[in-house]
Amino acid sequence: IDQARGQAIPATTTVMALAAAVQETRRVLMRYESAKGELTERLVDPYGLVHMVSRWYAPGYCHLRADLRLFRLDRVRGVDLLDGTFERPVAFDPLAFVQDALAAAPSAWHIEALLQTSLEEARCVVPLHEATLEPVAEGVVIRLNVECLDEAARYLIQLGCPFLVRQPEELRGVLRGLAAEIAQAAAPVGVS
Repeated sequence: IDQARGQAIPATTTVMALAAAVQETRRVLMRYESAKGELTERLVDPYGLVHMVSRWYAPGYCHLRADLRLFRLDRVRGVDLLDGTFERPVAFDPLAFVQDALAAAPSAWHIEALLQTSLEEARCVVPLHEATLEPVAEGVVIRLNVECLDEAARYLIQLGCPFLVRQPEELRGVLRGLAAEIAQAAAPVGVS
């Protein structure tokens, strides 16, 4: 767990094994822990790796569920590369799949904020795969889907430009909490 941000980070071996499987179109045997803590073994054809707002995802075909699925790499408990290969669908877009899956998830947060900067500056700090950017008269509207509001708050702050949250209202509360933590940390020693 990343103690600074309170989130699980996938094992380097997991990321490397899945990257190799994607590159070589090799099937994997994955031990995966669901959000509810249930552990399953799955044969998976990994179609890509996507990093979005502090999380790694692997979209692919799950033979256990006989359907396309999205796997969070921090929930992968083990990966074995198998000899079997697969054919990745030609038109499959891993990034679009991850964005659509997160947008459809009942626990996902749909973030919209106004960045007070130019489109050119926004493109320098926001990777194309992480969010959509729309220029407007007041700046640039950023839209993204996340699983955790704390991650969204920290993500927006690290962009390094002034911003205004449009939605959700709950994100404003998370930002106020972070501001209070920062103010407390900056207080002189012995002052509370």
